[in-house]
Amino acid sequence: MKRFLKKYIFLLTVLLFTPLYGQQQLNDLNTSWQNVLPGIVITEPALTSYGFCLITDARLLTAFSNEGVQLWEKPVPRSRNLILSSLPGDFISLIDNNSKTIKILNPSGGEIWSKKLDYTVTNPPFAGRDGRFFLMGENILECYGMNGVCKFSLETENQKKMSPQELPDGSLILFVSELAG
Repeated sequence: MKRFLKKYIFLLTVLLFTPLYGQQQLNDLNTSWQNVLPGIVITEPALTSYGFCLITDARLLTAFSNEGVQLWEKPVPRSRNLILSSLPGDFISLIDNNSKTIKILNPSGGEIWSKKLDYTVTNPPFAGRDGRFFLMGENILECYGMNGVCKFSLETENQKKMSPQELPDGSLILFVSELAG
């Protein structure tokens, strides 16, 4: 009987204090806000100076402030193959690899321009120093200005799925897949 009573008291103690332990773990994360999203997040959040943007399967691109305030919300096309990233100046790039288009949005979510691409983009855009950015396909590199003009396009060997790197002089380094032989 004593053994049963000890097990019962132990079990009761564990059940009573477990929620307090879980609450302590949540407090250790220092969460300052929470929000219920309209769907499941399908892209990695794009960080901006005002907070972040993300896309949910409810086909919405939503921007939040660092304090959790929803700043704006825009519809996006139905696609599971989207790449979302931020560019300097808090501009947002939205690449839809199903329709092979890129859209550049201003910090308020308004579309500045969009362009049809001839290839599938493999990585998020890489921002250059002077407001330009680079798009990479499997064997192509293109440079765009923030006005939507393609400054140059280079065909390359098959590239690795790695971000390019920039040297101090502004030169760009691409990593290509291993060549046969």
